[in-house]
Amino acid sequence: MMVQPDKASREWTLRQRNGQDFFLRLEPGETATVGRDLTCELSILDAGISRHHATFQLDGENLWLEDLHSQNGTYINAERVQRGQVHSSDIVTFGRISLTITERPVVSEDLDPLRRLPQEDLAQLLRMARELGAEQDKTTIFQQLLENALQSLKADRGVVLLWEETRGHLHPVAAAPHDLFQVAGSLVNGSLAASVIASRRPRLLNQPSALGAASAMLTPLLARERAMGVLYLDRSSARRGFDSADVAFFNAFTWVTSLPLSVFTRLRESRDSNERLESILSERTSEIARLHLKTSSTRALAKVESEWLHELERALMEAASRFEQAILDADGLRKAGAKSLRLARLITEAVRHLTQWHPERMEEIHLPSVVLELRGLDKGRRAYKLESGVDLGVICDCEEFILVIRLLTEAVFDVEAEALLVTGSANSARGIVSVRIACPQAAVGREPALSGGSLERLAERMAEQLSTQRLNGQVEVAPDGSWIELCMPQPLVTRGETIVLPPQR
Repeated sequence: MMVQPDKASREWTLRQRNGQDFFLRLEPGETATVGRDLTCELSILDAGISRHHATFQLDGENLWLEDLHSQNGTYINAERVQRGQVHSSDIVTFGRISLTITERPVVSEDLDPLRRLPQEDLAQLLRMARELGAEQDKTTIFQQLLENALQSLKADRGVVLLWEETRGHLHPVAAAPHDLFQVAGSLVNGSLAASVIASRRPRLLNQPSALGAASAMLTPLLARERAMGVLYLDRSSARRGFDSADVAFFNAFTWVTSLPLSVFTRLRESRDSNERLESILSERTSEIARLHLKTSSTRALAKVESEWLHELERALMEAASRFEQAILDADGLRKAGAKSLRLARLITEAVRHLTQWHPERMEEIHLPSVVLELRGLDKGRRAYKLESGVDLGVICDCEEFILVIRLLTEAVFDVEAEALLVTGSANSARGIVSVRIACPQAAVGREPALSGGSLERLAERMAEQLSTQRLNGQVEVAPDGSWIELCMPQPLVTRGETIVLPPQR
């Protein structure tokens, strides 16, 4: 809703020799700036005029003109002044531009600017207001608003710019013709738009910055008291320039469209709020479903865990039986017992990963970092030497990747304090990454890896299960025990980015 002007408001017309008019409206105590800058109330694009050249001020009943230390000076009736009183019919000069100022009667306004309009214009505005349906989407409603304004004011071009608070700038949402989108920023700068929005009135731009435009107007777009942006219209030199009657119609246009824009804005905010609530509800529903799935699968997982632990118990008893029957010295018995305990701990850890509900933590790790981690875990017992794959990155759950390697190396390789050779390679065509660990000292003629039920073979089976279920890969052990290999597919993930995927069951 437009603010009611003070009844003491006064208006003047400033006419150039070529017939072009500028309009000045002031209330007591108000000032209006004249200058080359587009934010000035009277913007005159002439090289002889300073950006902020002079100001008009209405002091009581008197109109004063004050120079703002301009380069080419300010004149009243050919006399240069720093500050002087202006009367109707005086000639004021700014640089090279001379204007004859004439006071004109002020038509009283009230809260409803429609009362000033002819019946034909009133009917046209009311029809446009009905056509701006709140059910339209954002693009449609502003494009229709622009087309109505172009048609009503017989303008050649126009653009609607909305204020985007998150980015702090104006952006076009509708333009005619369409290629005006590309130059919308040069038509209306942020300072000019802010000035028009603050005044909450249309402004006549008799010397617009747009190429080919002879006259332009800019008005704030209001949703009741809320400023949404601005509407820009211009006319080419083939048409007459906008005048005070056009400004009055534009003012009424702004007032009429504020109500449907307000309804549209509130409806859209309500829809956005409902969508956010639906999204939250959907997330909570999915979370409840996941919890239900987790609960329903708890018994099945517990059964699997029990089976694995029973198998571990049998493997430990078998290992203990071998120790009793074997002829070993104290050092050999110590090493064999330590290895069995390590295998038992690693197998227990693998069972936990396979049976407990938790998401996979996928991240990119580099092969040299994996080798360093393995060196730290097996310090003093086994060394690792990276032969190739220095630049290789593996995308996986790092903890489970290393656990698979340790299960295999502990189960397959008996040699301690010797270097294991690590090589890495990537097959881009297949999307596969392979990591192979070789032991040059491994005995030849080893039994197939997955053929028995010993503690070592159980560890190999656990590594195979982890690789398949948790890493989506597969393991391979050389028949002679000379190497182990882990192959995994690599998802399309940006380098260095961490993603979380649900576990595969």
